[in-house]
Amino acid sequence: MATSITHTQTRTDTVPPSPNVYPGIPNTLDAKYRVVDVVTATITIAQEIFVYRYSDWQFDHVASVLDMETIPNIVPTPSNTYYRQNFVVQDFSRESTAAAFAATLTSRIEKLALEYKLSPTVFVGVTTETLPPP
Repeated sequence: MATSITHTQTRTDTVPPSPNVYPGIPNTLDAKYRVVDVVTATITIAQEIFVYRYSDWQFDHVASVLDMETIPNIVPTPSNTYYRQNFVVQDFSRESTAAAFAATLTSRIEKLALEYKLSPTVFVGVTTETLPPP
């Protein structure tokens, strides 16, 4: 079965006044640009693909296939260094930085869907590949 991730990305040039009410959203005063990405539906993969650090509740990266298997999608606790959620909100003071972040998110989400689809269901075996592919 094919793997797919449906997400909605909203990019705005207005950021609500701080302090923000969500712990995963930085409390910024000089940010003008905001990127919000929410996973709304998936096939054969969990919706929680955005990895956060427990230490400061800040977004860290889009999950890898290994992250999807090892990082919990639960309310964070001190015993978990990282946790996963289905949304990310980031504020930026420069439009170019916000645009780069938005493009990188989309690229990494696509990569995760492709890699998850290709990940083997059986560990035992031999794989030969040339990287990068020709």
